[in-house]
Amino acid sequence: KSVKGYTPQALSKVRAVLPQHTTMQFAFTTEQIVMLGRHASTHTQKENLHIVDEVLDRTALQSLRNRNYLTLSGGEKQRVQLARVLAQVWEETVYPRYILLDEPTSSMDIAQQQNIFSLAKAVCDRNIGVMAIVHDLNMAVQFADHLYFLKDGKIIANGESEKVFTKSNIEETFCCRVNVYHDPCNNCPYIIPERETSTHLKINNR
Repeated sequence: KSVKGYTPQALSKVRAVLPQHTTMQFAFTTEQIVMLGRHASTHTQKENLHIVDEVLDRTALQSLRNRNYLTLSGGEKQRVQLARVLAQVWEETVYPRYILLDEPTSSMDIAQQQNIFSLAKAVCDRNIGVMAIVHDLNMAVQFADHLYFLKDGKIIANGESEKVFTKSNIEETFCCRVNVYHDPCNNCPYIIPERETSTHLKINNR
């Protein structure tokens, strides 16, 4: 079904978007922010609160549920916004739903990144597809089933993660020399960029 065939309310139930930057000027609590994800819901307040409570559990935000959002760290704010997006499409349905994430872990430390991507992987079991823009290639190949390499708005390569995660695809996309190795612990490839010897900054405008 084409996106144009949905009403805004119907579309909000099958697709939720987490932008790279979210500005909030009001002193809402974490719980209130996450509840915004239920705005288009036709469920009762009690049912919506149950969904919010479940999402707060899954995103490890219960201890912050009554905190002023404006006082949270950058990583905590990202986690709250992810919880809001999840709350929007969390209820079980017979049709697939999708969340679109733009650099969802850019302000997080490595432990939080692992937790968020593990959660994103797990929600696929709820018939939710996850599409994310990610610049950490090692994280991407560890958790994604399918990868797209984009350069100048064009697809350089796409396919099953391990099949397209190659030295040639990465170097063509990012104009950076890399070496690709295999991680026996996670049973997936990973990269280490080759060290640049230049004393001048190089900018790759993609």
